[in-house]
Amino acid sequence: MNDVATQTRTHIPTLHCRWVELISTLGEPEVEPKFRRTHRRYPCNGEIKVRFATDEGMKQRTWSLIQVSSEGITAIAPEEVPDRFRIDIEWHRGDETIMLSGRIVHCTQTIGGYKIGVKLKFSR
Repeated sequence: MNDVATQTRTHIPTLHCRWVELISTLGEPEVEPKFRRTHRRYPCNGEIKVRFATDEGMKQRTWSLIQVSSEGITAIAPEEVPDRFRIDIEWHRGDETIMLSGRIVHCTQTIGGYKIGVKLKFSR
């Protein structure tokens, strides 16, 4: 019974209040001028599993998470992904599985792949 409860829990989207609580445990935010960013960004390392639909069908990939904020994430991907794609994200952090959804807002080529910015969408 415990396995079923765990499996069910992993498919529940993470609420915004839990997300903000979680990222606040990551340490100090990066120092940037207030006029440049609306939300504080926190450096973060880890792998995320992402899923998104393309013209060729559904794709599942693993990306490297590098930064998070209360409203979005930044990750490094091995391939280019067009802006505005809807994306589902799964991040295993300790014994917790964080389930997020959002939309790709930028994709820029960089050393080691593509830097992907995702604006998160939370249920109300």
